[in-house]
Amino acid sequence: MKNTTRSMNSFEISVENFNEIQIQNFLFQLTIYAQCVRSNGKLMKSFLQREGIDILDLNQNSLKWELHQTIRIRTLEKISPDDDIKVEIETEEAGRLVIQNQSIVQEIPKTSHMRKLSDLWKKNFSADFIADAMDICGQQQDFQFGYAFQIDESAKTISQWMDLETGKIHEWVIPIIKDLHPKTLRYRWNPANEDPLHKTAFLNFLRICSEIEASPHIIMPLAQKESLNLSGTIQEVQEAISSKPWWIPQRIWEISCTGFDSQTSTEKINLLRETAERIKSIDPDSTLILPGSDPMFSDGRQWNEKLFESCNEWMDQIGVSNIFPGPKGWDGAEDNISFDQVCGLSQEFEAWIKRISNQLGTVDLHKTVRIAISPWSYFKQPALQKSFYDSSYEKQDAFYFQSVNNIIRKLSSRLGIVETGFLFGPMGMIESDQGKHWKTVPYVLFSMNRSLQNLILKTKTIPGKEIPSFRWAGIPGIAEEHTIPYLDGLFSRSEDGKKLTVIILNRHPRKRALVRVNFMNFPDMHPTEAKVLRAKNRFSVNTGDNPEAVFCKEIPMRNYKPMDHVTLDIGPIGIAMMTLTSKA
Repeated sequence: MKNTTRSMNSFEISVENFNEIQIQNFLFQLTIYAQCVRSNGKLMKSFLQREGIDILDLNQNSLKWELHQTIRIRTLEKISPDDDIKVEIETEEAGRLVIQNQSIVQEIPKTSHMRKLSDLWKKNFSADFIADAMDICGQQQDFQFGYAFQIDESAKTISQWMDLETGKIHEWVIPIIKDLHPKTLRYRWNPANEDPLHKTAFLNFLRICSEIEASPHIIMPLAQKESLNLSGTIQEVQEAISSKPWWIPQRIWEISCTGFDSQTSTEKINLLRETAERIKSIDPDSTLILPGSDPMFSDGRQWNEKLFESCNEWMDQIGVSNIFPGPKGWDGAEDNISFDQVCGLSQEFEAWIKRISNQLGTVDLHKTVRIAISPWSYFKQPALQKSFYDSSYEKQDAFYFQSVNNIIRKLSSRLGIVETGFLFGPMGMIESDQGKHWKTVPYVLFSMNRSLQNLILKTKTIPGKEIPSFRWAGIPGIAEEHTIPYLDGLFSRSEDGKKLTVIILNRHPRKRALVRVNFMNFPDMHPTEAKVLRAKNRFSVNTGDNPEAVFCKEIPMRNYKPMDHVTLDIGPIGIAMMTLTSKA
């Protein structure tokens, strides 16, 4: 018996023969490490199948879920198309996917931008910030900012940066990555994979790390020691990336593990502890990251508790990822709603970090364990397109990346390694095709952030003069509604206080922002550099034919006199950066 297939975002799910669930993938290639099925809220015993045979241990025998491929999950108990079926799938690329047969995509409430009658004719609004040199909330040196190298190991993704026939890195790749100044580069590697293409790609990745002086962050799957050649892999990395008089590379190892359910967690924790002990015995000077989970739900909270209890002796950082909204996005969302999501979802990122940090604060680990975020990114759904994952970053998407980047810098004391991405693959920061390569919007944005100074300052306003804001309607079942200021700022200064960098976002869809930044405990400053993110409109996209539709425009600086404030004029949906220095 077969039911009418229901579409849930980029997957189609159906129930057949009373004990089989079929799901077709319209997102992109995924690697499945765990799954579970619930029928009407009841957990069902189930097995994902490969060529009609049950896979008994997905964690040791992961399944590649190709684009357009239909997977089959067998349940031991009968199920019906009329049941409320929920399938949870853990993937390397996008974390946990929740797919339901009875779900109806709800209409997203529209955000309310209040308009006063007196404001109807105004073309701009004003606001004041205070940059206080003494009010420090974080330091760049507290954490390492880097990039996830590629989203998957498909030949299509690898071909973007490496010639598949000769095995050589494209000439333009190393310079373009080096320009981002990454402290780390993240790469997923399975030592048991004997495919020559994957081996060549891994060695080329290590060469890139060595040449641009970025520490390699290697992620390996949790596996029995017989199938994981730890000694060989560690030695290979040590030989490929050697120290230089001015640079000592850090080796970062992470063990990936998914499916944090109570039934298998004890077994996985024990294997994690054995693997962690082996890595630290072979490479004691390395940084070791073990997999954590969001403590919002009980299974994630309990997993973290067991991990802290059993592995804290070897664990340096707890690793989590955040790709948002991922499969929870909506196809063909209305233009205004799409921008509202970009502005609103970044606030959920801050709440997510604080939940994990708060749980860390309740445990006596006898040492400081920081949070490693790798990767974090913002994915959009293909706009009414199901033949392949086809979506590109628009100028407005930069607001998610910059808002989250501001949050990360201000919470840096809680963080260890932070990597955004992906550089290559679907929704990559760098794209190439038919001999052309170009930078997408996130790349352009992060190039603007290279002027940030080491000390991050609190973003303060003048008492009694609050920043204008709007009410975001939220996303049903995912994000609560809340108030969002039209302006967001990131201020950073040098150690000696003689250099200040200011980044301001104007989220207002219609009005220019006249933003005065007042200096406190600084000497008088004068502007030396100013840049804005420019495009024809907020929907502009960089392509091979138009690689600078969205670009960073440098504003010519006059010979300004030193002053105790600066005023920035920022257009609607605009991002501006300015660096000021003191002659004192």
